[in-house]
Amino acid sequence: MLTIYSIPNCSACAQVKQLCTQAGVEFQSVDLMDMSSVEMESLTEQYGVIRTAPFLVADGKVLKNNVDLREYLNEVK
Repeated sequence: MLTIYSIPNCSACAQVKQLCTQAGVEFQSVDLMDMSSVEMESLTEQYGVIRTAPFLVADGKVLKNNVDLREYLNEVK
């Protein structure tokens, strides 16, 4: 399962969601702004500091860039 951690009004976040939808890949969207400090701390402990949005996690693995995302989308089709 792909989880997209995003922020409101983020064009890159919207593009990633659109790519996944077009590829027919299910994803969970989590708004980083709605996360509590405890949830954010847990996320940071698990995956490291989140510096940009969208932040993508697929099956427990961080997708670091568009190349990783496209490879993931091709794998799950």
